[in-house]
Amino acid sequence: MAFKKNITSRSFGRKLRCASFAPHSFNVRRQIMSTAWNLKELRAYVRTQRNADRLMLELIDSTSRSDSIFVYHMITARDALKGILNYKEPQGKENMMLVFGGSDRQEDFHYAKVVSEANLIGCIHTARNLLETFAQLVNCISLGGSIDVAKCTPKAVAVALPDGELKTKFEELLSSHEGVRDFV
Repeated sequence: MAFKKNITSRSFGRKLRCASFAPHSFNVRRQIMSTAWNLKELRAYVRTQRNADRLMLELIDSTSRSDSIFVYHMITARDALKGILNYKEPQGKENMMLVFGGSDRQEDFHYAKVVSEANLIGCIHTARNLLETFAQLVNCISLGGSIDVAKCTPKAVAVALPDGELKTKFEELLSSHEGVRDFV
């Protein structure tokens, strides 16, 4: 059952009021991603080893915020049809009536589909933005800002990175977002 929960934004230290976060929400994302990027450690590194470079800290904060927004959209899209569709009987009469327009709850069903679709689109756009922001961050930290901001695309960063684990992981991330890049 979904519930409202206060979430403290790591980026800004204030509480966000988010609807539809289920207790297992964040586990969904972890199952999808095989590599976790520890932004807390990265933020500490920038503060101690990079003289608290403002641009790098802003990019880390933006990455963190985009991640939270992505999770919110993902959970909201997933939960939009709860209470309307009968998940226990997916091919049952109730659901068929909704699909074929013969239910008394058509308006609710239509609205829930729009909510789900809008949040899926929000997920896709946020994922695309997150990849672009992360590329800027990798450019700053690992490439010393060698790629001009206007030309700093995820692909340009992947090409510019020296061979090694970061390049391999970044290329894996890039290839996992091919559908997202094509959608936007």
